[in-house]
Amino acid sequence: MAKLSKAKEYAILYLNDIMETSEQTIAEELNISVSTVNEVLSNRAVEEPVVDKKKSKGKVTKAHDMMIRHTAGKKDNGVSIMTKEANEYQQELMKKLNSQKKENKAIFRMR
Repeated sequence: MAKLSKAKEYAILYLNDIMETSEQTIAEELNISVSTVNEVLSNRAVEEPVVDKKKSKGKVTKAHDMMIRHTAGKKDNGVSIMTKEANEYQQELMKKLNSQKKENKAIFRMR
């Protein structure tokens, strides 16, 4: 593989991933061979998201955790404001709980 500058490597990755340009067109545009373009594309590192298992293990997300509980004006925790994410989470949780609920069709009488 020919020695390429970082700018050309980034250009190859950008043109391939974002602009969806073919290898032949990239090679013509950057004045390099098609084999060099293919080597750069095959040698790139595939990044995987890093998950900290210690922090996420056993932690349950609640809608309460997604609320704004500290107001800037009063500088206290007297008011809670539900965010959009907390509302969506709560609605999904309620749908799940309602679908799992078994209805008892028996008639109950008070004694």
